[in-house]
Amino acid sequence: MSPIIPSPYRRALRAVTYQQLAKSLTEQRDDVAKNRDLCDLILRGSADFGSLSLVESTRINFYLMGYLPRYENAYFQHKIGILTDGEWAGIGEDINSFFSRPGTRTAWSGVKNRSSPDFRTHIDAIAERLQHSRPSVASAPNEPERGS
Repeated sequence: MSPIIPSPYRRALRAVTYQQLAKSLTEQRDDVAKNRDLCDLILRGSADFGSLSLVESTRINFYLMGYLPRYENAYFQHKIGILTDGEWAGIGEDINSFFSRPGTRTAWSGVKNRSSPDFRTHIDAIAERLQHSRPSVASAPNEPERGS
């Protein structure tokens, strides 16, 4: 379904939407990259959410509550025709990578009710499909050496 927007403006709207989404996701990733403790927590939590302390699992849940709405926004922008299939493809791969980790799927169960039913169904289908696959290299980088 395509939004009712005059043709000359569709391209500009698509460009602005994609740029804002890319900026938003990049900012969140930059925050993780700059914060070694947060990066370590995400790596450990995405591998084994159950091994985290109460404070650590709460931090992961808050992180997901800030991160996943960005993907939900992209999902709906694609669904209404603002983002093309090609633009969505990279975002979809990012979601697949994120949910290939068992701890992420476990954490999702605790925060998914904060998402719309349609997005929950979409992510649940991804999580189910990926449940028995191995994490991708991109989603599970080697842990940094201690002390470096």
